[in-house]
Amino acid sequence: MIVTRAYELKYQSDFLRLSRECMEHYDLEPLSQEKEARFISLLNSGAHGCHLAFDGEKVVGFSTWIETIPGHQGTAFYMKELFVSQSARGRGVGKALVLALIDEANSLGCCRIDWQTDKDNAAAQEFYRRIGAPLFEKVTYRVRSEEFDTFLARVSGL
Repeated sequence: MIVTRAYELKYQSDFLRLSRECMEHYDLEPLSQEKEARFISLLNSGAHGCHLAFDGEKVVGFSTWIETIPGHQGTAFYMKELFVSQSARGRGVGKALVLALIDEANSLGCCRIDWQTDKDNAAAQEFYRRIGAPLFEKVTYRVRSEEFDTFLARVSGL
């Protein structure tokens, strides 16, 4: 049976193991020890929330989230990541994490839950369609860190 629990310091190594698997899943370079330490400090300080999904005693998935200020009708709940280990997919882990997110957002009095997935992530989109998540389209802008200086110069010159 899949159960979810809030992240606690004692689950740090489990979170890092799954975070590394997530990076590998998306063909991303592993994070440096400094960046992993930053992630853990955000979780340990409560600046970001995290739910872990357990199959027995094994951590098989996680979601990360933050409460945000959308500018109207209270705070919003933004899910940054939902990841399920390859070995646990199709067993209700994602659904359990979504239910935990809804409970958390509701307990915080949030007016909505938002999240995104990449356009080419067909598996995630199929999962969200299957659970009946309403699609809300927005245009996303992103400035990567290696572009900060160029972007700053462009904006400053306006």
